[in-house]
Amino acid sequence: MSTRIAAVLFVVSIVLSGCASESAAQTAGEADRVPDPSLINVPNTHWINREVQCTTPDVEATPSHDVVFQPSSTPQPDPAACPTPQPTPGVAAVAAAQPLRIARLSVPLTQRGPVTQAIGQVVLPNGYYTGTSFDILNAGDGTYQVYNVHVELVPAAAGRPPMAGSVATRPLTDGPETFNAYLVFDVRSFQPGTALVVGNLLVH
Repeated sequence: MSTRIAAVLFVVSIVLSGCASESAAQTAGEADRVPDPSLINVPNTHWINREVQCTTPDVEATPSHDVVFQPSSTPQPDPAACPTPQPTPGVAAVAAAQPLRIARLSVPLTQRGPVTQAIGQVVLPNGYYTGTSFDILNAGDGTYQVYNVHVELVPAAAGRPPMAGSVATRPLTDGPETFNAYLVFDVRSFQPGTALVVGNLLVH
């Protein structure tokens, strides 16, 4: 009888061990899962808002059965409180500017977490930022997972306001303004020896 009980306990222990291993594997798999796959290996070139959101129109909706549509009760903003957009730089100011252009840039991936890589300088006309564009050339090779890839600009002159948020309200300068440019992204996973390859980069 004792031998039979010992055999049953042995089988039960094997089953429980198998369940624990499966659960641990599932937990590990969930830990490696990316929170939002739509952000993986995709350039984010719209981190600065050029427009000033100063209107809140009611959103039309299609009434459904037994539902009465009510317009939004949010009050309209005071037009006098809305900031005036900055004037576009003239031809001479644009001619004195020096956009940042990079045909190809390879950034080795050596650690998980946030990465900030200096990529050069850009001179903007009167400090007027127009936009950023670039491609991730090896986005689909399956050797890494990164997200929130974008370029950040930091004024080279001390005391100047940061280039963030809405640039429509950022004070302009009387002449060209120089910025240090950084490629910023978060690394979720990577294989040894891999790199993030960026191309056709333009900041102006």
